[in-house]
Amino acid sequence: MSDVDPRQFSPTVVLFESSNSGYETPDRLVVRDARRWQETWQQLHGPLGAERPAPAIDFTREVVVVIALGQRGSGGHAARVEGVVEMDGEVIVRVREWAPGAGCMSTQQMTSPALAVRVPAGPRGVRVEATAEEQKC
Repeated sequence: MSDVDPRQFSPTVVLFESSNSGYETPDRLVVRDARRWQETWQQLHGPLGAERPAPAIDFTREVVVVIALGQRGSGGHAARVEGVVEMDGEVIVRVREWAPGAGCMSTQQMTSPALAVRVPAGPRGVRVEATAEEQKC
């Protein structure tokens, strides 16, 4: 651990957020090139495909972080970026994954929540730190 204060980035640019993505299984990706980004963009949109092209990313300066929660048996699941910091050249993306708690009302349908955000590329890479939490109702 460094004794240097982490550098906070703001705001995080959300490129995709949906409760119905094409990811049936959970996944966390750091996309570092245009070819993989095009494939990931299509996967995010599922079998119907994307209605518009993937947003342009300057992969010399930025990467795309994808958090896919996989298929869930109800609504109320989501992922949110709580912060992006750089520490010792590594970019850390802090994510909170939400699930409905006992007694919470939610839709009773299959969902597959996913989130894609654009963040700076760190010289020592990008890491995702995720915390799971149940909503209190």
